[in-house]
Amino acid sequence: MDSTSSRPAGRRPSVGFLTLVGLVIAGAVVVRLVLLSRQSYWIDEIFSVDESSGRLGRMLKVGSTEVHTPFYAGLLWGWMKIGGTHAIWTRLLSTLFAVIAVVVSYRGLRAVPLNDHVRWALTVATAAGGTSIVYSLETRSYALLMLGSVGLTISTLRAALLTLDREEVPRRVLLTWGGWVAVAATAHLFGAVLALGALAVLVVLTVVRAPRARARGVLVWLAVAAAGCSLQAVWILRGLSRPGFASGTDWIQAPNRLDLRDLITTAFSSGTMAPRKDGFAWASPIGVIVVVALCLGAALYGYLGRARRQPTAEATAAVILLILATIVIVAVFVVSQRTHLWTLRNLVIVTPALTWGVICLAAAAARTVAGRRWVATAVVALLGLGLVPITIGLAHPYKTDFRGLLEYLITVRAERPDAEYVFLGGDRPGRWQTASERPADDPAWDTLYRHMSRYPRTNRYPGLPPNGSGTTVVTYSDGVANPHLDRDAAALMKRLDPSICRRVPIYSLIVIRCN
Repeated sequence: MDSTSSRPAGRRPSVGFLTLVGLVIAGAVVVRLVLLSRQSYWIDEIFSVDESSGRLGRMLKVGSTEVHTPFYAGLLWGWMKIGGTHAIWTRLLSTLFAVIAVVVSYRGLRAVPLNDHVRWALTVATAAGGTSIVYSLETRSYALLMLGSVGLTISTLRAALLTLDREEVPRRVLLTWGGWVAVAATAHLFGAVLALGALAVLVVLTVVRAPRARARGVLVWLAVAAAGCSLQAVWILRGLSRPGFASGTDWIQAPNRLDLRDLITTAFSSGTMAPRKDGFAWASPIGVIVVVALCLGAALYGYLGRARRQPTAEATAAVILLILATIVIVAVFVVSQRTHLWTLRNLVIVTPALTWGVICLAAAAARTVAGRRWVATAVVALLGLGLVPITIGLAHPYKTDFRGLLEYLITVRAERPDAEYVFLGGDRPGRWQTASERPADDPAWDTLYRHMSRYPRTNRYPGLPPNGSGTTVVTYSDGVANPHLDRDAAALMKRLDPSICRRVPIYSLIVIRCN
């Protein structure tokens, strides 16, 4: 009998529990929809919109230096052909991927013999996790990558449980696994990294649990993984002959223990989110403390209840999921000491395995059916409560506020037609707001850009004319997460004339107006 088709004994979820689940999932979706246009595009999103604008051939040319295939760019290209380049529309595609990931979690986990309450808790974790929410508000490929990671993690878990039961993995499970490998690996290079980690788990289990058919089983898994990663492999091999290929990764530094800490605290996101150069991080340890307390409380519940210790599907699932996450994290950490790989946003691939593994661990520690029910209820409630600080944090500016800057400059232009504008840094001002967001009938846009001067670095800027003349607005941009913004602002102010200049508060930018 196929063990994945059996359902564990236990009371079915109550109406109250399912109502709580529905409210949290609905709340997570509403939060995404409400926040779609709250932030202006930041430079990476502008690149994606620029890449997918215009003709299909131009998209392939612009993306030819990217290490990832143009899978997401192609989907975005078709999406923008329907609805344009406004932030609400382009980010809605990522939100759609996030909603599909929730559906995939629910439907995929039904084939895994977990307690019904635990299964719902894992589904809610997919919907309400801070990492999933923040990347579903991005016009980038990470929501698609997370969708692929959810599907691949579930299919790996299902295949691993079958192998542990010494059952032959059905062809439909093999094909499903290969399909999710293809989605994840084609969406992003790190989808292939997760696939390699999953392959390692399944190969080891095949060798240990199916000795009679180990050679055939290993070859089958290798062949399916190779087929799923083939498009990404071809893209990389082709790119090695193209000048500038993968040059956008040169800024990535080797990770250290602080990067590991950010990865763990972000997976169990709680409190205020802070942008980093390599991704969006939740640095607060509160989420980690809560899940540790949950696991300890569940273990104490199981011990005091004196329930007989027995193996459960949740315990086995926890081991498989946490081993998968550990393999990927350790492998990427080690390789990244020499190669530009590790970024916080790339490591979203381990979020499903890491969070689900801990939830299953707590459920297994509770030992009893009632204990698993209470653990699942606590998880859903905590995820629902966590939506409040996550929403508040994401409602405040956390991306470079180019929209606010341009609105301010137009205001200055209306007040002082002779004003001059200076931009310091590598960004091109004309790309900061896409065509569909510009007021087509406002001549201020044209006159604004005619009075702009650009300098690639601050040391190239000659400064204000002697004694100043007219109105000048100086803007300096150094990415979405400049840790030295105030220090750089003070240094720039010294080079100007503090008696006639003042800083204008616009998030993640240095804007100084001199009259």
